[in-house]
Amino acid sequence: MQIIKNTQPSIIDEDTYNAVQRIRSKAKRCPDKSGAPSKLTGLMHCADCGSKMYIHRISNGKNIPHFLCSSYCNPKLKARCGSSHRIKEESVLLYIEETLKRIFTLYNKSHSALKKKLELTVCNSQGDSLPLFEDELKAVKLRISELEILLCHAYEDSITGKLDYDAYIVLEKRYMSEQKSLNIKKEKLIDEIKQQHKSQNSVAYFISLLEKYKDFKSLTPLMLNEFIYRINVYERDYRHIHNSPQKIEIIFNHIGSLDV
Repeated sequence: MQIIKNTQPSIIDEDTYNAVQRIRSKAKRCPDKSGAPSKLTGLMHCADCGSKMYIHRISNGKNIPHFLCSSYCNPKLKARCGSSHRIKEESVLLYIEETLKRIFTLYNKSHSALKKKLELTVCNSQGDSLPLFEDELKAVKLRISELEILLCHAYEDSITGKLDYDAYIVLEKRYMSEQKSLNIKKEKLIDEIKQQHKSQNSVAYFISLLEKYKDFKSLTPLMLNEFIYRINVYERDYRHIHNSPQKIEIIFNHIGSLDV
């Protein structure tokens, strides 16, 4: 079977499709007496152990939804997380909404300034690796061409008697082995360069999301999954204190962590 992509016009854009697939692939639960599924399902992660955080509804008469680290709550695990990292769903949604509003404010104030900030954020996350990858790819391609020439010369020398046949076999194995490893490296470099170029387009993608949701009134699951890759929740600064400060880190799709 051969799968040939992009042969017909798409019904929806690829980013929306991928966001929907992320939502569909996450944990599913039907609405019941304990409440509707959370908008944040699948996005919440413990910052210390990396495990997903699942929603629990505290049945103290108020039925308040909280997120807890799944590693801490699972008694079957040998290496459990040291803390539940408990946090209210309402607090996280409020923080996301305030963060997005700050970004929209920056965008409305100066499109160019926000674009520059986004480009700097992407650049810092990538470093200056693209030129290095491109230079390395040129060197690899040049060496592959040199090996092809060397193989041809070695073959001609073995035919004319200038090179002993056994010596030719040794050279051929050496050149072919190097050529094979270089071809594998070339493919990896090409893929990496493609990813780097794709990341450079991430700023335009993020700005297109800002245009799409500039008049949003409430957070929807699709909007959250289009903007956000994951949310890291840290332990409270002071454990067992209800109003202790607690750090939340939002990792945006294609952009990473954005300081606003």
